[in-house]
Amino acid sequence: MTDPEIFEPLIRQFSSTLSEQLGTRASRYTSSIALIDKDEILLYQAFNERVDRLAAGLFTLGLHSGERVIVQLPKVALLSHCFCIVTY
Repeated sequence: MTDPEIFEPLIRQFSSTLSEQLGTRASRYTSSIALIDKDEILLYQAFNERVDRLAAGLFTLGLHSGERVIVQLPKVALLSHCFCIVTY
């Protein structure tokens, strides 16, 4: 097996965007914990819904797929939302 063949399963596994992966996990693990922050616990379904709402809001403000985004936040749950949003 050559080196590229070794990585082929990983490439196939991660060929979707972060938001697509979140959507898949949200549909599979609806009631499972996705994120724990100091102030809240988010289940996958709620996390995915929040990411969708934030992405829709940015789109409404004029931000579109392929454009660059700068995010500056402390290490909180909202930072995770932003990572998922920018992959739309």
